[in-house]
Amino acid sequence: MSVAVLAPADDIVPLVRGASGEALTIVIAPGRDRLALALALAALPPLAIERAPMRVNAVLPRPGAGPVDVEAATRFLERAVSTTGQVLEIG
Repeated sequence: MSVAVLAPADDIVPLVRGASGEALTIVIAPGRDRLALALALAALPPLAIERAPMRVNAVLPRPGAGPVDVEAATRFLERAVSTTGQVLEIG
């Protein structure tokens, strides 16, 4: 499983399409404007379908979420072998 950080100015599409392996978890970094965040969240399910059988999920830390919370969510998604195209909001 690989973990990638989607920086505020990054595009989710090339990040997912360029990934390899059996699973990818994307941590969406804080600082995206509302439209960019909405576009990234809307793109995730179709990208997960496109990349099947690779699993593609995301973690969206909200204010108050710490590194331990992000790590726990990432580990959860790693073990959730039947989960793809989902976003875990933590915080």
